[in-house]
Amino acid sequence: MYISKLDKGNGIVVLDRADYIIKMNHVLSDSSKFVPVNDGRYKLTQRLESRLNKALLTLYKAGKIDKATYDNIRSIGSYPGKLYGLPKTHKTGVPVRPILSAVTCHNYKLAKFLVPLLAPLAESEYTISDVFNFNKEIQERNDSYRTLMVSLDIESLFTNVPVVETVNIILNKLFPNDSVIYHGFNRKDFHTLLKLAVEDSFFTFDNKLFKQIDGMAMGSPLGPLFANIFLSHFESEWISNSPVKPILYRRYVDDTLWLFPPHTDLSLLMNYMNTRHANMRFTHESESNDCIHFIGLTISHTVTDNNLHGYQTSVYRKPTSTSLFMNFNSFTPITYRLSVFKCLVFRALRLCSSWKLFHDEITRIRSMLLRNAYPSWLLDRIVKDSVSNYLSTTVKFGPPKERLYIGLPYLGKLTDNIRRNIRHICKKFIPHKDVIIYFKPGRRVSNFFRVKDITPFELRSCVVYEFTCAECQSSYIGQTSRHIRHRIAEHRGVSHLTGNVMKAQVHSSIRDHCLVCTDADCSPRNFKILSTASTELELLIKERILIDRRKPALNGNVGSFDLLLN
Repeated sequence: MYISKLDKGNGIVVLDRADYIIKMNHVLSDSSKFVPVNDGRYKLTQRLESRLNKALLTLYKAGKIDKATYDNIRSIGSYPGKLYGLPKTHKTGVPVRPILSAVTCHNYKLAKFLVPLLAPLAESEYTISDVFNFNKEIQERNDSYRTLMVSLDIESLFTNVPVVETVNIILNKLFPNDSVIYHGFNRKDFHTLLKLAVEDSFFTFDNKLFKQIDGMAMGSPLGPLFANIFLSHFESEWISNSPVKPILYRRYVDDTLWLFPPHTDLSLLMNYMNTRHANMRFTHESESNDCIHFIGLTISHTVTDNNLHGYQTSVYRKPTSTSLFMNFNSFTPITYRLSVFKCLVFRALRLCSSWKLFHDEITRIRSMLLRNAYPSWLLDRIVKDSVSNYLSTTVKFGPPKERLYIGLPYLGKLTDNIRRNIRHICKKFIPHKDVIIYFKPGRRVSNFFRVKDITPFELRSCVVYEFTCAECQSSYIGQTSRHIRHRIAEHRGVSHLTGNVMKAQVHSSIRDHCLVCTDADCSPRNFKILSTASTELELLIKERILIDRRKPALNGNVGSFDLLLN
């Protein structure tokens, strides 16, 4: 069986795994987007890492990036992305939406590095930064009596963004001539970084390797940015040449809102828009019953008290909404449980254009949360406090404090006591810091249901491992941020790519032991992974703790990290 959350809305769906694989293979059957790859995953990963790191090292030696940046974005211990699907229960036949987990990809950190450099290009006079600013703008208009509201959506925008064309758009905007230097990079250097960040998109599904050959990688941090840059470049031209001119046009990624004069022939618009670019396909939805839904808003025509024809807005909840929220009795910090309702109330206050609409929204929210075991008296108090804070005009003086974040695992009341003690200590010794204590999530129900491919043992990285001698049961504990295959090869004294004996061998307590212990074997089957980590510091700490706990005989020291603990 395949068990996962829904594509839209909270809830759980159970699919027959064979049916799920058929649905995903249907997505992957588009040969214009995806092709199967027969290369060995380990050697492919090493080749991709080497290509990326070689280019970054060249930039570092040329002074284009500093040591910290080089260390942060170079690739170590990467693995192709993992594709999985979320069932669309609101559509006939329950198709799946492909989702790519790309955080392990070799170029993921490079893509994140480029995001702030490219962000200014993604904005135009038509883009919407967030729903709250757009809500304010639409409420200030008084021309609803002469408008028809229409929403256009772009089908599968990310996978249809022409990557090469968008890269050229970026380069032409940032480097209008060859003498321009942008954040220390010339046109050639920046072109190299862009290609490394968006090309070579590999992923696995059902233990098969694929390459995406067209469009943006679905899980890349640059996906939304490239889509916005591409559309921002063309939309001004498309709008000015449109056979039907809009009174207002606004876009949020792939959703657009158009205000037209009444009785506009929309077929002219759709025929025109669907011939603008071979990769772009538009669908549209016109207002119904004087209202339309757009980016979480319901926008309606209305007449104000001053007899002005304006727009009223309220929160829109999709039909796929299941009304399921974090249960009040769940084992999570009370602040997190209360934040669920506070966030909903805040959204209602900012988006509802009248107190009546706000009252109606709060009534719906209360009904949903009461079904999730929230006490009525607590909900009423939060509404009262939220409205009071919204209407108050509190002014904060002085510069904002620098924030200090501390993460703790949630252990119930014990954690609450620890948090209070930390806050008291910080207030006493570092009053100039704004200490934010957050709780790291523990195991969730979703942790027990696998939706992604398992990473092969040889490609596991950032791990604490243990070697156990099959002959004498002596053990050794170590850590590596690289692929474990690479580290095991070092212990064996052979190349991790070819298996041939290396002339220059690093010291290894495991290899020394195998030379003196009869029938000892330094093969991968005698290694196992004890723990994983997300950072190098966490990795070193875990290694030291496990060494102290297990006291392996082959470790010549107590570890590569000193714990300053009694």
